[in-house]
Amino acid sequence: MNNLVLELINKPRLGLEAENLTPCKLGSMSLDEIKKLKVYEGKWVRELGEYFSVSGVPGDHITLVGDLSGIQRIGEGMSSGELVIEGNAGIYLGKGMKGGRITVKGDAASWTGMEMTGGEITVEGDAGNYLGSGYRGSGVGMTGGEIRVDGCAGCNTGAGMCGGLIVVGGDAGEFTGYGMRKGEIRIDGVAGRGLGAEMAGGEIIACGGVKKMLPSFKKEDGKVFRGDLTVKGGGVIRLR
Repeated sequence: MNNLVLELINKPRLGLEAENLTPCKLGSMSLDEIKKLKVYEGKWVRELGEYFSVSGVPGDHITLVGDLSGIQRIGEGMSSGELVIEGNAGIYLGKGMKGGRITVKGDAASWTGMEMTGGEITVEGDAGNYLGSGYRGSGVGMTGGEIRVDGCAGCNTGAGMCGGLIVVGGDAGEFTGYGMRKGEIRIDGVAGRGLGAEMAGGEIIACGGVKKMLPSFKKEDGKVFRGDLTVKGGGVIRLR
């Protein structure tokens, strides 16, 4: 199997825009071309080779090594292949992802999987805020694909979600499923307050319960609630 290895050798002082780091875009390039790839640190145009050592064989698999918490937009628009991050990942990981697989061996920052339509993202650590959501004010989050977080997730997980699956192995922060329309969110830990606020559809399963259930949800059967009635919603929350 061909595997391109990019190892961080120079941590950027500002956030580095790296939307070209996908197997689709790098798979057909030579190592020299990849080193000369243009990236942005703030307003300055740089070359990728100033920040990463480049080795291996380009193809449908990329391994990124190092603390990439300052590297933004990795895997943006990715449609195929596999990307493994051996460390932490920065904001907008997998933004608009259409297919393929991303695995993060550490933590992922906010807006992971934003507006994704397909593919799989696995985070073996914790995830930040707005997991699988959309831009603030857009009202439309992920429409397809799967996001799995082994640890905890921040606030507004699945905000505006219109399809797909999010699984959080730990706790989830406040306002998980805010404005959700379709899809499924499963939380193995405890959900924060505001769970399902303004939820119109879809399903949330909170295996560890919720800190405080909104009064705008109608209890149907045992631990099953439907709402949010403030928006005449038909979403379902199941507590276990």
